[in-house]
Amino acid sequence: MHITRVPKEMEKALTGSVVQEVFQPATRPLDLLVGMLYRLLPEKTYAKIASPRERSFIVMEQYRSEIPGMAGKQGHYCIYLMVKRGEASIDAARSIARRIGVAVQPLIYGLKDAEATTLQVVCMKCEPGQARPLVTVPGRVWARLLAKTAHCPSRNLMRGNCFIVILEALDNLEEVMQAIQYVFSARLPAYYAYQRFGTRRPNSHIIGKIMLINDRRSLLLELLDSDYPDESPMSIKCRRLLWVSEECSHTRLYERRIAEAILHGKNIDRSIPHHVKRIAVSALQAYIFNIYLSLRIREGYPLTKPLSGERLKGSRPLAWVPGIGEPLTLKDEAGELLARALEYAGLTASDLRNPPRLVPRVHGYWRPIYTQVTSPSLDMVDEGRLVARFCMERGMYASLVLREIGAW
Repeated sequence: MHITRVPKEMEKALTGSVVQEVFQPATRPLDLLVGMLYRLLPEKTYAKIASPRERSFIVMEQYRSEIPGMAGKQGHYCIYLMVKRGEASIDAARSIARRIGVAVQPLIYGLKDAEATTLQVVCMKCEPGQARPLVTVPGRVWARLLAKTAHCPSRNLMRGNCFIVILEALDNLEEVMQAIQYVFSARLPAYYAYQRFGTRRPNSHIIGKIMLINDRRSLLLELLDSDYPDESPMSIKCRRLLWVSEECSHTRLYERRIAEAILHGKNIDRSIPHHVKRIAVSALQAYIFNIYLSLRIREGYPLTKPLSGERLKGSRPLAWVPGIGEPLTLKDEAGELLARALEYAGLTASDLRNPPRLVPRVHGYWRPIYTQVTSPSLDMVDEGRLVARFCMERGMYASLVLREIGAW
């Protein structure tokens, strides 16, 4: 395929100085639902990801150093380079494990978009004779054995992700390119993006909040009676039928266990898998951070200057993401702003400090206020089609870029 570079003056803009951000209120329902209340560009659909999406959105993990075991050491753990398309990362990793006969849960280093092509590392315990040099699930998953090692690498191995996105311009091509250049050169609020809250039903943070305030009736309604546009009709039907229909006998959704508990008068708390609870409380943490960041922007505080009570890492301010089951000790301006964020979310410091017994405890941590893309480039493929390439640090999302041009 012939690729033509963008004009030189536009190419210079991609590597120029950082622009001064002016924020716009977000109005899209999904942005408001997850607390992403501000954006850089006025809401407009400049471009969309080309179809089929899973072939036009490519994600590649980046690592801090050489993967342990690559020097030829042997051990009981297999490290695979996995390429998956149109499948959730954990489901793809489990497919590899099943192919080689491994029963233990594989370790992945990042949850990647299910509707994308991704290259990522998977580690799993494998006994002698189980390691296969190549494992495939036709059309969906491909994995090459990289090494056998004494242990799986730490999650800190991950440095970030690089992205290749094929876009179709829906407006004047020059205007679309200028919009992308602006986003490439700006400081982006380091929001937790949509994927953190659930790709099919973006309500994980709502479930986390309801668990925290121990409202059983609302929890049942949110788990079993809240439909979202991206769900399949069968998932919606099965939830409404409480999985009593034969058509629903093979569903993988954990809500079936909750429905069975209700039908048999059992406690639903123990029917919700522990990992689902952890996802929910982690999503709640992310939502509180998003609201804090949005209020910070609303008050006119610059992204580059810390409030009293925040921290600095290099030249970037860090804000506190509160834990669940821990006291809040943040003080000064940052403490006051966090208290307002909790009030906005319908919570109190006491709710966070004293969760119900079956709610997982999670630690608080510091997160950057803003992020920036690295290694940006923009190519024209043909009339109306662009290829955007960029990298982002660990914990940041390509959708922070793509939401600005309406392509998510």
